Amino acid sequence: MRLVPINSIKDGTILAKTIYNTTGIPLLRAGYPLNDKLIVKAINNGISSLYIQDSYSDEIITDIISPEFRQKAVQTLKNSFKDMHRKSLSKVNPTNNSSDPLANIAILANEIVDNIFTNKDVVINLVDIKTMDDYTYQHCVNTAVLAIVLGIELGYKKKQLQSIAIGALLHDFGKVFIPKTVLLKPGKLSDQEFDLIRNHPTLGHDYLHQHLSLDPITLSIISEHHEKVDGTGYPNRLNSRRISIFAKIIAVCDVYDALTSDRSYRKAMSPNEALELIMGSCGIDFDLDIVRAFIKRIVPYPVGTLVNLSNQRIAVIKEINPHCVLRPIVKVINHHCSEITFTEVDLLTHTTVVIEGIYREDDLKLENIIQI
Repeated sequence: MRLVPINSIKDGTILAKTIYNTTGIPLLRAGYPLNDKLIVKAINNGISSLYIQDSYSDEIITDIISPEFRQKAVQTLKNSFKDMHRKSLSKVNPTNNSSDPLANIAILANEIVDNIFTNKDVVINLVDIKTMDDYTYQHCVNTAVLAIVLGIELGYKKKQLQSIAIGALLHDFGKVFIPKTVLLKPGKLSDQEFDLIRNHPTLGHDYLHQHLSLDPITLSIISEHHEKVDGTGYPNRLNSRRISIFAKIIAVCDVYDALTSDRSYRKAMSPNEALELIMGSCGIDFDLDIVRAFIKRIVPYPVGTLVNLSNQRIAVIKEINPHCVLRPIVKVINHHCSEITFTEVDLLTHTTVVIEGIYREDDLKLENIIQI
């Protein structure tokens, strides 16, 4: 099983993993051969990549949380955001209504923590299927998952992780007050539009602080997740000493998920590019200790992923090196007429070779996989 970009999939390829729409209903089921009609259906639902069966990898790629639970989380968050936004427009205090959005989000946060906390040694595979629809809600769920894994690495207890999760789920709530024409604008934002965007942490913090009972950890995340350690962030240009450690956690997770997601104005970065950008921004945008912990837990290329190497070879990720996730053990593909064999290479010792990105179907050339 491996993950490939949808525009690289050939007719007749077998789908290896069921995909779901934004309401959690199966869109395409595993085991079916794909054709142009099904591929177009997936594209129209915002799917950019699919897991397929092939002869290069028999590894099973697992998710840290199930696709069904992920979709449930996205839908719960979407409904809660919309409910709170409607009540803000009608000037009704959410806590006086029979439907309590905070209770729903708290339950969701606890479920996410429980899903992950059962395996404290987990590393997260973030080469995953992402849809363009409901980006804000998926982004908040993804950020929460990342933040919990990072919080576990940093040694936080379950109660703190729950507060971190709630903060992550709510960190972009202020965007409901920003016009969609600005949020989804494909081109460069004007100064006035960017000022609107930069105000979303304050809008979210002020509304939620006024109407909901949130603890200091959660509130600091909502208001400070765009602050930078060098004091150039927004909305308050706080320096490192004044930024909550919990906001620093969310800042890294927020940017990583955003960079590795397709947006209206740019294509997603590869996971290794995003990690390298974040590592290069330590001391400017991000806290060094937080980033060091982050790269211990984030696996940009999960076991079973087919990748391009810098020596023009194609390889399958066999095993993650826990001390350096960017340099795993790989199986280099050798092609002898109709026979495929593999040569195992540890990139931690073969330092002249690096992973350049995820393999795309149209990248594969026979001259690139001859025996070494």
